[in-house]
Amino acid sequence: MISLVDKFITVEKTISDEKSSFTLFALFLREEAEDKWDLVLSANWFEDDKKKTLDYIVKQIKNELEPQDMVEISRIILLEPSHPLVQTVNSVIRTEHGKAEFVDCRFSNIFVKHAFIITSRS
Repeated sequence: MISLVDKFITVEKTISDEKSSFTLFALFLREEAEDKWDLVLSANWFEDDKKKTLDYIVKQIKNELEPQDMVEISRIILLEPSHPLVQTVNSVIRTEHGKAEFVDCRFSNIFVKHAFIITSRS
């Protein structure tokens, strides 16, 4: 899993350099997700057209990850910086382009078996 996280750090840096910083860039393994990771993202630069934003992010991910890495991702979730989950994570950790790891934790009433917080900033 660590190599996958390192690849996502590269993706996060690339996108941040091209667009702007993220408020949250994290991988969450939910209890019911059967070993598939959710990529949870938040940024002020997300466009009103979420599909356009998502297409851009997926393109960047595909540039860095191998096909076998892609099957480890369950979904990509785009959240507004004001979303309670984003606010909760940002109140707990501050990091940018990092690899903060959490195990068996609860963020905003969501139980997470495993989490890697790559960027969390207000």
